[in-house]
Amino acid sequence: MPAPLDFQPSPPWLHWFQIGFTSMLLVLFLVILGRSRDQSLELRTLQQRIQVLERNRALEKAANQDGQLQVMAQRLQEIEAREGERLEQADQERQMLRQTILELRAKIQRAAVGPQTPTAYPAVAPLRREIPPKRAPTSLLRPPGQESNGEPEQR
Repeated sequence: MPAPLDFQPSPPWLHWFQIGFTSMLLVLFLVILGRSRDQSLELRTLQQRIQVLERNRALEKAANQDGQLQVMAQRLQEIEAREGERLEQADQERQMLRQTILELRAKIQRAAVGPQTPTAYPAVAPLRREIPPKRAPTSLLRPPGQESNGEPEQR
């Protein structure tokens, strides 16, 4: 059998080295843990800022859209007002034309019934076609410029 190894006591500095090394690791762990907490807090604040910026951007877009809607509504109201005025003018014109037509119809009816006292209308002669006077026939054998009665033709 092999001889048992003698147990040798560890040097005293090794014990202190282990305690120092363990405490150093514990301190590093706590520092890392604190930094991770700080970073998570920073991440949360950054995420909140991003959300606020996104909301602001969305609100700006909504405000721009509201402004555009207001402008469009104003334009539509102006167009409606103009069209309303045009319709009123057209109605007035239509009423005037209707009144004029009624007046003309009344005049036509009065004219068709005739006045109370008869008036003498001028006699209208029937249309006649005027027939040009007949010319004497010319001979084909005569030289041009002479009529059948012996006188030269005047131009």
